[in-house]
Amino acid sequence: MTLNNRRTRIIHFIASYLFFSLFIIALSNPATALGKRSALVLYDEVTQDYGTSLVNILGHFYNEYDVNLINISKADLEEVKEVDALFLLATYFSFNYDINLIKVIGEREIQGNKITCLIGTPPWLKRSKTMKSFTYVSYKGNDYREGTYDLFPVDIDFDITLAKLHMGDKTDETPLIARRGNLWIIQGFPIFGIHSWILGDALHDILEVKHKDDKNVSLRLEDVNPSYSDRDIKNLEECIEYLHSENIPFFVVVYPVFIDRKSNKIITLAQNPKLISVLKKAEKMGGNIVMHGVTHQHQYMEVSGEGSEFWDMIEDKPLYNEVEFFNERISYGLKIFKEAGLNPLFFEAPHYNLSLNLQFELSKYFSTLLGSVLISDRTYKISQSFPFLIYKSYSGLMVIPEQLGYISVDDISGSISSIKEKALKLKNIVRDPMACFFYHPFVNGVVPLKELISFFINEGFSFVNISSYVQPPKALTIDTSSSKPIEDITKIGRKPIYIGKTFATFSIASSILFFLIYLKILKKRKRRLFEIDKPS
Repeated sequence: MTLNNRRTRIIHFIASYLFFSLFIIALSNPATALGKRSALVLYDEVTQDYGTSLVNILGHFYNEYDVNLINISKADLEEVKEVDALFLLATYFSFNYDINLIKVIGEREIQGNKITCLIGTPPWLKRSKTMKSFTYVSYKGNDYREGTYDLFPVDIDFDITLAKLHMGDKTDETPLIARRGNLWIIQGFPIFGIHSWILGDALHDILEVKHKDDKNVSLRLEDVNPSYSDRDIKNLEECIEYLHSENIPFFVVVYPVFIDRKSNKIITLAQNPKLISVLKKAEKMGGNIVMHGVTHQHQYMEVSGEGSEFWDMIEDKPLYNEVEFFNERISYGLKIFKEAGLNPLFFEAPHYNLSLNLQFELSKYFSTLLGSVLISDRTYKISQSFPFLIYKSYSGLMVIPEQLGYISVDDISGSISSIKEKALKLKNIVRDPMACFFYHPFVNGVVPLKELISFFINEGFSFVNISSYVQPPKALTIDTSSSKPIEDITKIGRKPIYIGKTFATFSIASSILFFLIYLKILKKRKRRLFEIDKPS
């Protein structure tokens, strides 16, 4: 073998080895394999819910960042050093911070290629001893009034300020989102309302991500159900035909079983063939069917449309045995849709109430959720809405948000004005919004829609067909032939008894009282026996 041949073989071997090594590294790190950067969110004993909500928002940047959520007590310092983007959530009530962690954060601040962002009011930062309440926020040259925003302002000189908090006269200002060197600080937790829209938009700058400035909007025809009368169906059909004529894609949000226990009535889709025909027409005319639960009520709620089907609204907690209940209902509901020849592509929880556990469970059936999401299983009152499309939420779902509200039957003109006002704010704040509003077709047919469709088009919004963003859901291929009718849904009878806190408390108190009475009676009997047996 010549020297040149030997050198060639050695070079080929080295090249093959390097290629194989890089391939193995890529496989072991999916983010690297996909060309993504890494992001780490650290939370503590006080900020867990905020950590969940931040992961949700960061889901908008799923194509650019692979996000990991970790309790700060379990954080690996090496990972904290090396991660591309670090987000640490803390408050002045947070405790037990490792001095080494604070040192690593300080080291990251002087590294030009690392993004570090502190959210809240970390206890080691110099801050005011007086809590202040701010009612205005300034962003991109505009002022917005949004309730009160309370915090102990930090005492730091910043290089760049993206958003400011103030009281209206701008004499007492503090940064909401600002940067010092390579360190970003976000004061408080701007997770809700307009503050969250500002945070969402600012994250493009913080993460150095450029998205197209597309202004998108989606429309939902809401709460369509088997109780629809001929007049309701006619109104629905008019809306569908108008939207199709304007080349406007839309959602039709349907629950397949209507229950009215007051009048002992249960109606399924199969019993309303006219509605089925119009829904099939909608699918052919640019409409996407959305499964809106099964009955849109639960147990003690007598009429469909009134209840959060998958959340205990009286106790304000997840349902007992919620996973079994959820799977049983979804399977039966899908069976009804299939028997009607309809293909739901998305899911929307009644009143948006779906526990974190059930959000994970939903992925067995659908990849996409519509509306807001709960960020805690402690209460339904803490829900999160988004200004843009979430490609991957904390629970792994795509989320198509809604933040503009709906056309109200009680105030059509006022609610239309409100939708327009919110849409303009969203457009001015967020560079790539996904606006959304919804409408109940039975309200007034197509008339209110025409005004809003014209408004959004004139403001430069594009109506988008969301189905082009997602893969067909598993729900379309799941075998539901063995799904049995649910007794609670299919049989009308006495309203189910709700055993809640009040009933349970009464039962326990009654049991204790009866037991005390029994002891007293028993004591009297013993005394009498003693008196009888006593020698005279």
